[in-house]
Amino acid sequence: SGNTPSETTVSTDIIFSYVLPQSFNSVYELATSVDFQEKIGIASNIKPVYSSHPGDETSCQGSTLTDTINCAIPNILDSSQPTSWTKFESGISAANQPLGIITSPGSNTIGIELIAMRRVDATNNPTQNAYEYFSWNFAEVSFQKISDTRSLHSNRDYEIGIIYMDNFNRSSTALVSPNNSEHIPCGFSDQKNSIRVTIPTQQKPPYWATKYKFAIKPSRENYETIYTSIYFIDPTTNETYFLLEGENQRKVETGDRYIVKVDTQGPLLRCSY
Repeated sequence: SGNTPSETTVSTDIIFSYVLPQSFNSVYELATSVDFQEKIGIASNIKPVYSSHPGDETSCQGSTLTDTINCAIPNILDSSQPTSWTKFESGISAANQPLGIITSPGSNTIGIELIAMRRVDATNNPTQNAYEYFSWNFAEVSFQKISDTRSLHSNRDYEIGIIYMDNFNRSSTALVSPNNSEHIPCGFSDQKNSIRVTIPTQQKPPYWATKYKFAIKPSRENYETIYTSIYFIDPTTNETYFLLEGENQRKVETGDRYIVKVDTQGPLLRCSY
């Protein structure tokens, strides 16, 4: 009611992770479980967006997905205008409601209904309200089967060395043997890769060494994982264009060369550029 904010909330990235506490027989069973609902947020465990009492916890001190989204929404809009708008409370059909979980028996999807934010012109004595509504622009979900995801990357050469140390942790340089290199091909991209090291019997430690550790050096470092599923083939040039959304847009630069790890058929068993 009253004036309308000229500023709106910009596109914001939200990251949420959930660890399955048990095996579920269906998506519906997961979505209706108490633990999942508490992680998304329920009325009794979400924090208020605003509190007039200093020291009270608000959404930025909360741990649910509802709290995370409420915290990420800018506190004030139109801060340089005669009337500024401060976030005050959120909900779907009433104040202080959590995100909505949309599910049904037999469905293999879970929907998350976003809250709306009520903004006021003055938190101590509001005379004007403005309601800001939101929508999902892009959603990306990954599922991880194992808790320990440490794995050597495919399409890499690795060189192994041994560093010897004395009782004072003084160390040698990395010492290598003739067969200390290992190659992990592109076809292993969908596997958990590791290297088992055997110290050659002829490789004796220095007389002063009391302990050792292994060192590993990859042939290449630093990489970005880019996800895209929407593409267009130009019928004139036969060139393929991929749509990059969200965080993926910031991962690419002109002149980069990319390796395709997974397509619609699954993991590739060859190096495809």
